[in-house]
Amino acid sequence: MIKQTFRFTAIAVLVLGAAVFSLDANAQRVIRLGGGQYTNFVDSDGDGVCDADGAQAGSSRGARGIRVLTPRSRSQNADGTCNLTEDALAAVPLTEAETASVLYMREEEKVARDVYMAMYNLWGNTVFTNIARSEQNHMDAIKKVIDAQGLADPIQDAGIFSNADLQALYDTLVLQGSASELEALKVGALIEEVDIEDLQNAIAEAENENLISIYTSLMNGSENHLRAFVRRIELYGETYTAQHLPQEEVDAILAADTTSGQGGQARGGRGGRGF
Repeated sequence: MIKQTFRFTAIAVLVLGAAVFSLDANAQRVIRLGGGQYTNFVDSDGDGVCDADGAQAGSSRGARGIRVLTPRSRSQNADGTCNLTEDALAAVPLTEAETASVLYMREEEKVARDVYMAMYNLWGNTVFTNIARSEQNHMDAIKKVIDAQGLADPIQDAGIFSNADLQALYDTLVLQGSASELEALKVGALIEEVDIEDLQNAIAEAENENLISIYTSLMNGSENHLRAFVRRIELYGETYTAQHLPQEEVDAILAADTTSGQGGQARGGRGGRGF
């Protein structure tokens, strides 16, 4: 079982005038004024990056042309992603299709986490543990939706999945990545390509603004992960060839500016799910 050691446990405080800025136990940056507490990070343009305070609550069009909310209840995780509070997540019931996608994506993110930990145990490459921590953050973000909506969490022990297709997928990917460290890196890139497509499809099918915002943030993270795996594949002298997405889309992701969080172009789902 992976220990969630990536969360901050210490509290860092900087006093500046009448305001106190801090990182609390949940790694949320907040601003405290006159005894009140206000989250100081929002994602006003839907690019998956927490912006400065001041965005108005409501609906807007993000960098991908996807509708997102920009409420003041956003908070920043340890990995820089923005989340919504449980109250906001519970405010609008999910449709049947949205519920199915949430439960599926919760386990699909776990496939990534569990495969990466298995690959780290085989090859000792820290890229796998680094990205596994981020996948845990993705799982946690979806778990907040599950809890807020009162759904049954499908998660079981490491390497075990409620969804039979995802169980077979995990077994296949671990076997494939066991052939060599290079093959393990290619497995990582394949997982991220598939995750990106499944998130695109989930966004295209979703009506819930909060869920769309969460999925958009997770998709940005998956694009970052794809770039990280490809960089390491290229250290072997190989030119990366897309394994699941169209080559032109992968090329655009790899060429994107990783510092802005705007990792791709506006695009709709292509239908289908998984490998």
